[in-house]
Amino acid sequence: MDNKIRLILTDLDDTLLTEDKQITEYTREIFRKCRERGILTGFATARAELPSQKYVDILQPDIRIMDNGGLVKMNDEIIVQTVMSAETVDGILYQLRQTEGLGDVTVETEHKFFSNCKNILESYGPDYAHGIYHDYAEPLHMASYKMT
Repeated sequence: MDNKIRLILTDLDDTLLTEDKQITEYTREIFRKCRERGILTGFATARAELPSQKYVDILQPDIRIMDNGGLVKMNDEIIVQTVMSAETVDGILYQLRQTEGLGDVTVETEHKFFSNCKNILESYGPDYAHGIYHDYAEPLHMASYKMT
């Protein structure tokens, strides 16, 4: 049996990234050496595509598993794209609005991040600077990779 390593796949937060959400020069060098040896590299993350992009730019991974597996890309080709329909999203949001003491709710769509938290940057960090405050009083009318 051939024991040659073909793929190295890692998480981002608390694994590949430092505590301050940086990628060390050592990690960059390892990814570069893997490419030179023909080893595919990639990461899997709960993050959406936009908050992951700066790490893609730095590491140039072959495979990206994002949105808890809702979006998988190999290089720039979409391999898997699974979303909840706009009707499902709006139905869930409607039910959530009926809940007393509702906490923070986030909805990640293909290009947007919505939250009913008014301090998105403070709560989610600079990778979510594209976030949009939404109190969900009105439907979003958008499909979503995930809701939290």
